[in-house]
Amino acid sequence: MDVAVPALMFVYPITIVLILLNVVPEKYTSILVFRAVVIVTFIFSIPDFLGFIIPRENLTGIKSMIPLAEHSLGWVLPALLAFVGLNLRKK
Repeated sequence: MDVAVPALMFVYPITIVLILLNVVPEKYTSILVFRAVVIVTFIFSIPDFLGFIIPRENLTGIKSMIPLAEHSLGWVLPALLAFVGLNLRKK
């Protein structure tokens, strides 16, 4: 279980984003939107993953700058902003 939790903290956000992007109508989900949202989710889920590998005290600086990171949801707002920003840019 101790080995699985860090991997799941890394994989679950990407899986959730991919499922949500597949539910959204196609006119809002171009290949660029898919890639950007998954990359942003990947980047912002790294502190959650690292929180299980290195001492949490070492991550307090980065986690204090990311909204919702204290609840292991630091990827949600950046992914949403990437989605909205790319869709507004298309219009």
